Amino acid sequence: MEPKAKNDIKSNKLYEYRKFYDKVFFPKGIDNLINLWNRSQLYGRVNKDLETIILNTSKLKNMPDTTEKLFINEVVALAYKEFNDEYRKADFIKIIPKSNLNPLKVKKTIVEPNKEYLQHIDSILNVVIDNNQNIFKNQTNSLEEFINNLCSFIVFVKPILTKTKFINSNLTSVASTGLSLEFSTLEHGNDIPKASKFINDQNFTFFTNTAEKYSFYIDKNAPWRIIFNVNTAYASLKFNQLGYTSLEDFFDKSYTKTYLEDYSTIREVIKQKYNSLYEAKPKTQIYSYSHEQQKVELDTLYKTQATDLEELVWIRLWYFFRVCEEHTVLTQNQFNNNLLKINSLYFLDKEKALKWVEKETNSFLDGGRNPSYNQYVNVEKSSLAGTSSFIFKV
Repeated sequence: MEPKAKNDIKSNKLYEYRKFYDKVFFPKGIDNLINLWNRSQLYGRVNKDLETIILNTSKLKNMPDTTEKLFINEVVALAYKEFNDEYRKADFIKIIPKSNLNPLKVKKTIVEPNKEYLQHIDSILNVVIDNNQNIFKNQTNSLEEFINNLCSFIVFVKPILTKTKFINSNLTSVASTGLSLEFSTLEHGNDIPKASKFINDQNFTFFTNTAEKYSFYIDKNAPWRIIFNVNTAYASLKFNQLGYTSLEDFFDKSYTKTYLEDYSTIREVIKQKYNSLYEAKPKTQIYSYSHEQQKVELDTLYKTQATDLEELVWIRLWYFFRVCEEHTVLTQNQFNNNLLKINSLYFLDKEKALKWVEKETNSFLDGGRNPSYNQYVNVEKSSLAGTSSFIFKV
């Protein structure tokens, strides 16, 4: 029996087909498997302290032996070159035949997370504004009013607005980490070609064994994708070759903790969005009723262009966004007290304030290196169980 699961199949059949693929069909005895659907969902997107991280583009290298603009983390580029050299040698001396897995051609590497995040938050803001045009285009006359009006909708809708939440949500994948390579553009949700084109390929065993030798996982649900395993002796050797002293040093230098840059990104996005509204309509008409003259009077109100607010305002706004998108249950008094906590920490040390917000809003607190899918689901369910009753104003 061959796998039959596709995303458009009815849910009861789909569950059985997925279970068959996972428990029965997929070959046993492969040690270097990773399951990004049911475990290790956040692999490469959090560091050892469970802080959300994002790849530094300065650490990207063009794929070796290719003229295409396919970029990957520099450590992975080094490991893949050795992996591919052995693959080519085996092909040259005819140890492996030609097949879907020989020769290998990389089709997909990194998906730029910063670019995707900016597109995402822009689309969310556009939806809120477009659905409330009268408020944002006619009744919002300053950056402070824009933020206050925006927050009055955010607290109820609770969309993903911060880079931290965007990176560790299902809106991104391991492709954002710079650690993965794909040899096909097939859909991950269709199990049929997984079997016919890859798992049943006569070179699949050689492919998995060679990947393990050079510290690559095989993605169980996309067997044409390999993902660099950063927790091996081989990986440590590659780190040393590139000047990293440890896995922690690799994370610190190759990635940025998102909580360190979240508030400043939000500041620039929101200022730009308000200014675009200001430039499109720099003045508005205000209607009022004169009791003395017993008639409606019309006044022209000129909006103010955005000037920057104090840094602390943006950090407090970032905290508001974080607790909203995490569905944190807080009373207004608790929320206000937390803002005071942020204030006091900020005046001592800005980074301490940012770190406090990160820890206070981090859902994954069990200390595991990569939170499991079940933990992720439990956190989401518990967060949705309650309702929030707080507001934020500049």
